Amino acid sequence: MARPTPALTKFVLSLPLELPVKEVVALARAKGMKAKKKKVLRIRRDWLAHPVRPAVAKLAAPARPAASAKPAPQPAVPPKSVPLSRSDFIRLQPATMPVAEVVAKGKEAGMTFSGTLVYMVRRRAAAKETSGKAAAPARKSVPIAPKARLSPSTNREALLKAVASELGLGRAIAILKG
Repeated sequence: MARPTPALTKFVLSLPLELPVKEVVALARAKGMKAKKKKVLRIRRDWLAHPVRPAVAKLAAPARPAASAKPAPQPAVPPKSVPLSRSDFIRLQPATMPVAEVVAKGKEAGMTFSGTLVYMVRRRAAAKETSGKAAAPARKSVPIAPKARLSPSTNREALLKAVASELGLGRAIAILKG
């Protein structure tokens, strides 16, 4: 049984891909939905990466108004015909897609960029994802005292003297005999 599609996903996919992410977020918030730039980008990326989009494509298709229906109200922020930025285009592509294919798709879409930009955008996206996670606490280093260079017999004698002074001479002798 398939999960129901969330309202935000339906809304994002009903808008054109050329609409900038900031405007999509503004329109969604105007409708009372919780939307963030990262979430909108993820919805678009997942939709584009999906090999077969039968159910999702129906969501993105504009609804046909009935003949007697009122015209749809205009959104609070009128959409601009601003093209998708190169970085947004790269973020919409799946991370598993090879860099050469991303550059080729960008060229088909009329964008020119190098593989270096793809690597840079992906690296920054990965860094943002990991920056939210709690980092492992740093280990505290314990300084090690340097060893005294004593012969083994001198070391043993010093230890025996230290024990004798702690326990008392009579008790130390009793322990050694016993």
